[in-house]
Amino acid sequence: MNTFNSERFNKIIRITEVFIKVFKILFMVLGILTMVALAVFSLIPSESLVFSSEGLRISFVFIPVEIHADELVFYGSLKPLFMSGFFIVTIYLAFAYAMVDLIGRVVAKTKDKTPFDAIAIKSLFRLAYVLMISGIILPIFDFIVLSMINNAYTELNLHIEFSFQLGFVFTGVLIYILANIFEYGAYLQSEVDATV
Repeated sequence: MNTFNSERFNKIIRITEVFIKVFKILFMVLGILTMVALAVFSLIPSESLVFSSEGLRISFVFIPVEIHADELVFYGSLKPLFMSGFFIVTIYLAFAYAMVDLIGRVVAKTKDKTPFDAIAIKSLFRLAYVLMISGIILPIFDFIVLSMINNAYTELNLHIEFSFQLGFVFTGVLIYILANIFEYGAYLQSEVDATV
């Protein structure tokens, strides 16, 4: 026999709501700060951000970037690096905010004891699409930005690998399946309501 623990359910919903509010505020503030930084750095002349190094030893591996240089000699403006970094962070924050906002809508409907509501189902479908799209689009943005950085800083000799974020795509597919189950549940509930 299935039992429903309403106390645990309400506790999980409350905790989830707090996390969603915190992350929405965090992503919004960080997004505004990165857009302001992007605007400020676009106004700064490239000559004022010149950096030079000689004999710098660097070894850095972080997918999709790999940098290895025993004796790196570099002279140039850091403006393209900052602009690219702020741009890509803004894109990631926008996707993260969209995902948290959609999860928040589903949680709000679940809290109201209407998980099969049309808004919750649409939000689940949209969340699935955002995840699947971000697993494809974000690596493309990464590759484009890193290729631009590689062209601007040929001394770095970046090795860039391109790969889709299959974890996002797979999670999106799972949420898409879950959204279809919720849609079917809404249909069954409407059938039961109609007969009653």
